[in-house]
Amino acid sequence: MAHLAVFFNHQLLFDVSGKWPVPARGHGRHGYREFLVEKLGISPQEFSSFVPLLVDGARVAYLPCPCGSGKQAKRCHLIVVHELISKIGRANLREQVAWIIEEPCAETPVASSVATAEAKCG
Repeated sequence: MAHLAVFFNHQLLFDVSGKWPVPARGHGRHGYREFLVEKLGISPQEFSSFVPLLVDGARVAYLPCPCGSGKQAKRCHLIVVHELISKIGRANLREQVAWIIEEPCAETPVASSVATAEAKCG
């Protein structure tokens, strides 16, 4: 319910000013990826190198951070990952990252498989 109140407050501000008051992101996996890129302070092209840090930070904590700073991950971007985990939970973060990096549905050349792919992909 609180989310609706925040949304309607933003909508009222938009109606008055003509400008959305907070950063807008895409929908679905693209929007969640944009959120993680923004939180980590990285470019979208660097996201794939941060996946191990997001999924299993404890195992890569002593390796160099994927950002190229030369610091160990635990002293660099793993701090941000731990902040994300404290807000949304480790299992939820792993689930969301796995969802983001899934291959998008591709059409298959066989006619019967196309109907199956459409049923799965929507």
